[in-house]
Amino acid sequence: MRTITSLLYLIFISTTLLAQQPKYDQAVAAYSQGKFQVADQLFKEDLSAHPKHAEAHCYRALIALQQNNATDALQDANWAVKYVSQKNKTGRAWIHSIRALAYMANQLYSEAITDLNISIGMDTTVTEYFMERGAGFEYLKEYAAAEADYKHVLQLDPENESVRVALLNMFLNQQKVEEAKEYMDEWVKTSPKNPVGYYYKAKLEYNQQQWDEAIIDMLKSFTLNETNDEVYQLFAEYAAKNYRLAINKLDELIQEYPYYDKWYLVRAFLHEQNNDYELAIKDYTRYAELTDNQNKAIILPNRANCYTETGDYIKALTDFNESLKTDSMNARTYAFRGDTRRLLGEYSQAIQDFNKAIQLDSTESWFYYRRGWIKDEFIKDWQGGL
Repeated sequence: MRTITSLLYLIFISTTLLAQQPKYDQAVAAYSQGKFQVADQLFKEDLSAHPKHAEAHCYRALIALQQNNATDALQDANWAVKYVSQKNKTGRAWIHSIRALAYMANQLYSEAITDLNISIGMDTTVTEYFMERGAGFEYLKEYAAAEADYKHVLQLDPENESVRVALLNMFLNQQKVEEAKEYMDEWVKTSPKNPVGYYYKAKLEYNQQQWDEAIIDMLKSFTLNETNDEVYQLFAEYAAKNYRLAINKLDELIQEYPYYDKWYLVRAFLHEQNNDYELAIKDYTRYAELTDNQNKAIILPNRANCYTETGDYIKALTDFNESLKTDSMNARTYAFRGDTRRLLGEYSQAIQDFNKAIQLDSTESWFYYRRGWIKDEFIKDWQGGL
């Protein structure tokens, strides 16, 4: 199995071996670094000296596609097809596939498929050729042909996430929800350690209002990839549909891994989200005991807010103060501390905190609202509550 990336490398090496073309070599290097404007200018200079350099035309087509310039992309791709050496079979296959992308950008899907047929006829080991052709068939609503190409990609590369997502979306676009469910069941069964499968399975279940299944599968995705903030945010959102189930599942994880800090933190967030502040404080405290000082500092504002909600303002201020020692530029922490000081009747200090919060972030409207509220309370208190 080969990919477009490996083919680019092969073509680049074969070209530089055949002829020393400094501008072209520099252009390829710039392209690989994502410096597309620099690369385009260098390819242009190379083509001034070598107007029939097919690979340079092809790269310019790719750059035009990056810039959403479909017309120029197709023009350069046509030149590339015209000038590519008939002996360079790998290069021809690659260039026809790039012109196929240009055709698709111009909504010429039948022409794109014709080019991809040529690419596949020259090399059946490149997954992207089948992937692109499948997309072309899908645009033409030839779903059976698209499905066949996508599934062929899976035969070549069973862990290919892009094609699995393409298959799922194709089923959903056809309103084939049951087929989509069966497909997702098969995905997680064949790739049980892949968090992406559970992620999309959970989203499908949530859209079908299967709340419990969505909660379980999104948590499974999170356990397999704990650094994915989007997955955590979705789990927290889904958990609102059945808070008790979500907590029970986290209880099971904590029982299995009692010294793993992450699950205490997630459970604390859910408790706080559900206004169970005493339980949230307990889990935040346990997390702080298990984690390092840097991570401990991150949760102090959350625990402080929970202390504020339970009326323990002194402990809340202690946590806010400790947090600001580590992160003295956090506007929200100043604002929350200001709110706690308001509840203690420390109006002058509260206003100072909101002044600092607004100085750090002038876009948060509730900072101004709360500061005005405090000033109003301060005036009433000074006037004896009048």
